[in-house]
Amino acid sequence: MGKVLSKRAGFTLIELLVVIAIIAVLVAILLPAVQQAREAARRSSCQNNLKQIGIALHNYHDVNNCLPAAFYGRYANADSVATGRIGFGSPGYGWGFSILPYIEQGALYETLNPNAYEVRASTHQPASQTRINMYRCPSDVGADKNSSTNRWDHGTSNYLGNYGARSMTQVATALGGGYEYGNYMNSGTGMFSANSAVRFRDVTDGLSNTVMAGEVVYGTSAGIDRRGGLWIGTPYNSGYSCAQVSFNSTVEFRINGTNPSAYSSLHMGGAQFVFADGSVHFLSENLDGMTTNYLADRADGNVIGQF
Repeated sequence: MGKVLSKRAGFTLIELLVVIAIIAVLVAILLPAVQQAREAARRSSCQNNLKQIGIALHNYHDVNNCLPAAFYGRYANADSVATGRIGFGSPGYGWGFSILPYIEQGALYETLNPNAYEVRASTHQPASQTRINMYRCPSDVGADKNSSTNRWDHGTSNYLGNYGARSMTQVATALGGGYEYGNYMNSGTGMFSANSAVRFRDVTDGLSNTVMAGEVVYGTSAGIDRRGGLWIGTPYNSGYSCAQVSFNSTVEFRINGTNPSAYSSLHMGGAQFVFADGSVHFLSENLDGMTTNYLADRADGNVIGQF
């Protein structure tokens, strides 16, 4: 007798559908986990960027006995020096440019000519368009160059200095305008303002209690056209500051606030900041207004609790 060959049973249609459904469920479960892991890696990289910026600013302070200014502007005349005003419409290099030698970008620093005053597109490109990875949050997918209307075509940055605890409206009212262009020297209560030279000994509230710099999104986020910054500083006739942010209790200037220049990030729930002691902290967008005021001001004498 010959051997009887048994037929090999295949999958039925129902069994295939069940297998496909199981695979779909597993993918639905695993995909968010993978995305979260990637965002955690990007957030860690952003944190490292701010840490390196903090170290560079400390090294700059060690050499110069002060921090660089938010940006530098030349004086229009002798009266400007006497009254503490800078020539209107003549801002220039900012702190991001000033610390280039301390983040292994000395050649770029020399190429851009550190003795120049005003930042103009025609005289600084293409060097000023250089993408500096340390100045970009990996979670931010905004353009490498700030090429929007009236924003000049320079390299972008997601990290802006802490101007202090006053909004642009408050500064305009108190000083007669000029926040964006830096018409007034040392007008900020934080770590950076036009032609400032803040020393760590001036931070009487404590270095660990004062924000030095933080994140700002470049591009559209939550329906708001975020302005981000320019690492080179503030260009001539830019229309707004590209190196500093007011960080205070008004709703529009809180973290992820409605003002395009407010500190913001694409990390869920808040943004990352480097403090004056060099430490990096993630601050919640739900932080109360008084705490943000206290963190912004270097010498207000207020006691800060948990943040």
